Amino acid sequence: MISSPATSQIGRPALRLRATAFRPPKTGRAHAARARSQWLRHLAAYVIAAGVLVVFTLLVGVTARAAPLRVVPGPWGVVLAIDFLMLFGYTIAPRREKSS
Repeated sequence: MISSPATSQIGRPALRLRATAFRPPKTGRAHAARARSQWLRHLAAYVIAAGVLVVFTLLVGVTARAAPLRVVPGPWGVVLAIDFLMLFGYTIAPRREKSS
């Protein structure tokens, strides 16, 4: 079966993105609001993953064998803190539009 550009390999119509696809704002208060929401998603992922690691640590039981599981949240917490400083900085001083 020869497929045309408008159909996928299984014969169904292929998805086409519109030329005006969503693009996140790059400047202003809208950019700051999006940055805050993205950081909150990052925080939620951190909390969920840390909870899963705690459950796994409890399941393993032996503290020596669970040591690698306790190491993971530390570096990730540093990344989360740096992400917080960068993204919430846009709340204090939003990016300005470049003047041409």
